[in-house]
Amino acid sequence: MTTRLRTPKIPWKLWLGIAIASLLLLLTFLQSPAPAQSVTNLTARITRLESENSGLRSRVSRLESQLSRVGNAVGVRVPQPPAEQGPVRGELSSDPMFDRLATLAIEQRERMDRLEARLSALEAGRE
Repeated sequence: MTTRLRTPKIPWKLWLGIAIASLLLLLTFLQSPAPAQSVTNLTARITRLESENSGLRSRVSRLESQLSRVGNAVGVRVPQPPAEQGPVRGELSSDPMFDRLATLAIEQRERMDRLEARLSALEAGRE
């Protein structure tokens, strides 16, 4: 008297539904970007924007310098824009050393502007 336990038979439509649902889940996970990839892309974009920001600041600085030279040559005093007082609201500052370096660069630029003005005055006095 051996009795066998019978396992219930699962209809093929249920198997098909499970297979389709699994396939859809797999495709969904494969299409969505991985969080690490997303963070890497975001970091790369931030770095690129900071680089562009630095380039634009450099161009503005060169234009200000050229404007002051033209003003000195013509004899017109061109007012200097106020010095920046730290990061602009919404600007990302990733490292305090970078902020310090930026401050030193601005101070150096101001010193160079003063030296150029003195040199121009000395050259004008010689002629």
